[in-house]
Amino acid sequence: MGRRPARPLSARAAFSLPPCGSALSLLEVLVAMTILLAGVVTVVGWLPTTLRQNERSADTTTAVYLAQMKAEEIRRDDSFFGGLVSAIEAMTTETPPATFPLDTRFAYSFSGETALYTDLSPADPRRESGVARVIIRYDRSFRPSGDVLYELRFK
Repeated sequence: MGRRPARPLSARAAFSLPPCGSALSLLEVLVAMTILLAGVVTVVGWLPTTLRQNERSADTTTAVYLAQMKAEEIRRDDSFFGGLVSAIEAMTTETPPATFPLDTRFAYSFSGETALYTDLSPADPRRESGVARVIIRYDRSFRPSGDVLYELRFK
């Protein structure tokens, strides 16, 4: 029982169109394009929000670094001169903001009261009076609102 040799395909059979019903219809292509377009529009819509959040995150990271730097300067000077931390703790109003020379987008000030957590309950420890704070905000020349970015409590 030998195998029969395969019949060679004719040129017409090799390059003929598939039978009807196996190709995509115009309606199917339009539905697929609509679904694809809806996905692309959604992703493009999220892009500006994501970029703003990324910028805010980078600014907050910089603010944390600058606040720690200022707190260390005060601690260093307090150990040399004495009384600086106590003077800041006694402040009931914030000092006028001073622009950072390292990054002029930010300004810093000192206070013994919170500038960031004013809407919290008085029982919340972040509202505690008499704690030295470095307050980092946007400099008014960079962002006129002067939003507070970070507040570091230190001793």
